[in-house]
Formats: sequence, C-alpha cells, structure tokens
Amino acid sequence: QPAKFKANVSLKIIMDLWAESEVAGEAILMMQLKGRRLGVSTLSELAIQHRFQFRPYSNCVIASSAPEKTEQMASIIKFCLDQHPWWLLPQKTTKVYKGIPVEFQEMNSTLTIQAGNQLSGLARGSSPNIFHLSEVSEWRGARELIEGALLPAILDTPDVFGIMESTAKGPGYWKEKWEQVKRDWPRGRSRIRGAFLPWFVGTDLFPTEADLRKRPVPTDWIPHDRTIAHAERARLYVTSDTLLFKYLARGDKGWKMPREQMWWWENQYDQAKEDRDTATFLSEFPSDDF
Repeated sequence: QPAKFKANVSLKIIMDLWAESEVAGEAILMMQLKGRRLGVSTLSELAIQHRFQFRPYSNCVIASSAPEKTEQMASIIKFCLDQHPWWLLPQKTTKVYKGIPVEFQEMNSTLTIQAGNQLSGLARGSSPNIFHLSEVSEWRGARELIEGALLPAILDTPDVFGIMESTAKGPGYWKEKWEQVKRDWPRGRSRIRGAFLPWFVGTDLFPTEADLRKRPVPTDWIPHDRTIAHAERARLYVTSDTLLFKYLARGDKGWKMPREQMWWWENQYDQAKEDRDTATFLSEFPSDDF
C-alpha cells in the first residue's frame, strides 16, 4: 500500500553524502556498492522522479542490466506520479512509454529508459544531467557504455545527479571501478565518490520480527567460528567508517553486530552451503567491501 517515505539507516547514510556534495556546490556523482534489499535503488528512483517532476531541464537516464529490470525501476516513478494530485503534476505530457510519462514539455524534462545489455552507447546523442544505473556488475560491456558513452557526455555542475549502484559479482568493470574510486576519492582525483553499504545496516530487514518469531535465537546458541570472524570484520569496518559509526553504531566505539543478526547470517550461510552456493551468498552479504 502507498506509504510516506521513511529512511532507514542505509538511506540516511546515502542522503548525508548527497547533502555534502549539494552544500559544497558539487555534482552528485556516486558509486554505491551494497548488500541486498537495503532500499538504495528505490531511494535513487525517488530522487530521479523528484527532479524529473519538479526541476526544469532535467535530462534523466535510468538503466538496469536488462529491459525488464529497467521497467521495474521506471514503475516506481510511475507509481509516485500516480499518487500525486493533479495540481502537482506538469500539465503537458507529450510522450509516454508503456504507460510511463517520459517527457514533460513545459518543464523541458525528459526520462530515457535504457538497459545495460543494449548494443549501442548509453545515452549517446544526448547530454544527460541525471542518471541512475542499477546492477552494473551484471552489465555486458559496462566499461564502454559508462566510461565511453555516458560519463564523457556529462559536465560537472551543481545540477548533476548520478548514481551507479550494484552488489558485487566478482572480477570485471564494477570491481575495478570500485578499487579506483576508493583509492582516488580521498586523494581528490576521482569525479565519483564511493560508498559501501553492508547488509547489516538493514537492521529492520535482517532479520525481520516475523523471522525471529519463526526462528528465535536459542538461549544456548554458540556462533560458529566463521560467524564470529564475520562479526569481527563487521565491527572493524563500522568503527572505522565515519557514517556507519554515526548512524549505525551511534557513536559507540564498543559496537558489535547484534546477536540476532549473527544468528540470521549463520542460518543463511548454512543454507547456502547446503545449496553449494556460498560464493553468491558471501558476495551479497559481506562484512566489508573486500
């Protein structure tokens, strides 16, 4: 059901980073490496929708790894527009794509819906100032589409808002880009800022209250050595990261992963082990960006 937006821990971190760039008068260009189901994609689409609807001359591009996934992203924009009263909507919609408005003529705003498996350059022939690229680790030819087509078409101004986000999927463009951004941003040599959001910032998701009612933590439970090592790496990461220390640890230098989250992670890991797919699980629910 429709509900007012409420930011969880992970989204407060991201919005804080956006705000820093906005206050500094910089382009907001971010690479967001994340765990599963943290709400980052939804937040980015809401930001795109807000600019498309309310800021004139917004040339927006959204793209995921496949057309059907991009359409799912675009459906978030359509859902939001459908909830608004008529007096909040631009009155002239000249183009529609599968029921989704993609141009507000009086605003000079456009929305381009593309995919990372397309053969042509991403957003070639246009000058986008707003974009959201999702699940980039799954894209074919990501380097050519992003580095060769999209990013060179964008000139940094305070109006620019661009988000690349994905979980990790092993070697390739996404991994190499993350390592470059992580190395060069602190040195003042990267256009793009990186942020890593581990799964355990989803304190309201992993586990849910319903999950704990079904699988309560046994009073005599002793975590496996792997679980303890995972929680320790998470502790080191949280206490060394400014925003996680602020929002997740709330300034507590003694922060530790909650016992409920350790229990949830161990159960999920054991299931992945049974399924002989621990590699996928560990890439989506890591303790740190390594």
